[in-house]
Amino acid sequence: MVVWEKNHTTGVVTLREAFDFGTKELGTAAKNAWNKPGTVNMLPRIPVGLWQRPMPLQPQPVPHPGQPQPPTPPGWLLVLPKDALLYRMPATAATAAQYLTAPAYDFPDLSIDLKAYQGEIDDILE
Repeated sequence: MVVWEKNHTTGVVTLREAFDFGTKELGTAAKNAWNKPGTVNMLPRIPVGLWQRPMPLQPQPVPHPGQPQPPTPPGWLLVLPKDALLYRMPATAATAAQYLTAPAYDFPDLSIDLKAYQGEIDDILE
């Protein structure tokens, strides 16, 4: 998973995060494919050393239906601030009413549970 962000003032696109969270680590050739120079209209390259990979997890017992899920392990949760996702987010609830159905402070940051996503991919591949 690769996340780039754009500075809306300057228009410059930069790399925010590059995660390798599959069941098998990406090889050097695959990582190098993201590091090839492109044209002016291409997204920025990702140097091989900037890829992050969460620490492997020890097998955990699967909770029974109705039991609470264990918390997401550190390094497996990608959090993207709402300010980086919502362009020109209103600064106050009063100005938000002009654009949104709820005040701006009601929107949480986007959290992507990479471990849950990996589990869904495993289920599809089985």
